[in-house]
Amino acid sequence: MVIKTANDTKENPTENSQRKGGSLPLLVLAGPTAVGKTALGLALAKAVGGEIVSADSMQVYRHMDIGTAKIRPDEMEGVPHHLIDVADPWDTFDVTAYQRLAREAIRGIHSRGRIPILTGGTGFYIQAVLRGVDFGGGICASTGGIDREVIPDAGADIVHECSSGVDDRLNGGSGIDSAAISPFDSDAAAVLGMGSAAGTCDGGGGDGIGRRGGQHGASTQRLRDTLLEEAAARGNAALHARLREIDPASADAIHPNNVRRVARAIEFFMENGSPISVHNAAERAKPPVYDTLYYVLTCGRKSLYERIDRRVDAMMAQGLPDEVRGLRDMGCGRGMTSMQALGYKELFAWLDGECTLEDAAGRIKTDTRHYAKRQLTWFGREKDAIWLDREDFRGDDGRVLERILDDAKSNGMIA
Repeated sequence: MVIKTANDTKENPTENSQRKGGSLPLLVLAGPTAVGKTALGLALAKAVGGEIVSADSMQVYRHMDIGTAKIRPDEMEGVPHHLIDVADPWDTFDVTAYQRLAREAIRGIHSRGRIPILTGGTGFYIQAVLRGVDFGGGICASTGGIDREVIPDAGADIVHECSSGVDDRLNGGSGIDSAAISPFDSDAAAVLGMGSAAGTCDGGGGDGIGRRGGQHGASTQRLRDTLLEEAAARGNAALHARLREIDPASADAIHPNNVRRVARAIEFFMENGSPISVHNAAERAKPPVYDTLYYVLTCGRKSLYERIDRRVDAMMAQGLPDEVRGLRDMGCGRGMTSMQALGYKELFAWLDGECTLEDAAGRIKTDTRHYAKRQLTWFGREKDAIWLDREDFRGDDGRVLERILDDAKSNGMIA
C-alpha cells in the first residue's frame, strides 16, 4: 500500500488543494464503548501501514488493564500503539497532556512515512487533537478556556478540574454546543485533569500530569463554592441574572436551575476576563489541523447493549475484581480520578461492602450503557464524522474496512 506523505502532496499542488484540512493525513476511528473499535483499528493499521494512537482517557493509566479493555502486547500483531500506559493511577492526567503527547506521537508516525490512526471513544480527546483546542495556560494552570459542563464523560472507553475531589456533574468541552450535557462518569475528570485525594495538578511541571500540590485548584474551588453559596442564599435566579450581565449568550443557553453550569460560566469570566460563549465560538471556528477522515463505528442499540453485557461478563471472568483489589492494595483510593472509571468505581463499592459482587456487575453494565448513549450524543455533534453502522455491513469488519480503504484512496490518502 502506497502512503501519501506531506512531501507527496506538496509536489502535487492540485491534489493538495483538493484535500481537506492540513496536508498531513490522519484516520480517526471513534464510537461507543464495546462496538469493536480495537479490532477494526488494528485491521486498518495493518492494511495501510499505520500506527494506533489511543484516544481512551482511561487506557493512559498503568495497572488498569482488564476494566479498560486495554489491548495486550501479544494482541497488537506488530502494530505500534501509542498513548497507552503513560501515567500511574495516582497521577492526574489532563487533556492538555493528552493533546501534547498525541501530537508528538502523530508527528513521529508521519516522520516514519506511516499513517496515524486515532482510535477510541473519548470524544473530547479526539477533538483536542483535531481542532487544536486552545487550553491557554493548561488545565492545571487555569480553567483552560473550557466549558466543563459540555464534555461527555467516561469509563473504560471514554472521555478523560484542577480541584480536589470529584464533582458529581463534571463535563467539559471546548467549542461544543451547550445542549450536549451529560453527568459525570468514568473519565470526564481525567479529560480535564481533575485532582484527587492522592494528588492535584501541580501547575508547574508542564507535562500536564499532576502529582502533588497545586494552588490554583484550591482557589478555583473556593470561587466556585462562593458562587454556589450565593445561589443558595439569594436564589438561582439571582445568580443567573449575574451571568446574564456578563455573558448573555451563555445565560440563554443555561437554565437558571442548572446552578453548577451557571456558576462555572461566571467563574470562567472572572478568571479569564471574557465570556465562555465567545471562547467556544472561536474554538468551533478553528480549521482542522490534519487532513482527516473521521469515522464513527456504531450498531443497533440492542446489539450494542448485548456487546456491553458480554464484555462486562468477560471482564469479570478475566479477574477484574482482583485487578481492582490489587489497585486498592497499591494505595489507590475511591476519590482518585482513575478510580472513577467504569468497572472500578462499582467494584470499590463492592470491596467496601456496599453491594454484592453480582450487584456490582449489574451496575457496571447499566452505567456502561448510559455512557455509550452519551458517547453517541457527543459524536452525533461532529459534523464531519462519517457513520458506519455495522449492520449495514452485515456485521462484517472486512466490509467496513473495504469502505474505509476506498474512501482513503478517493481522498488521496493512500494509493
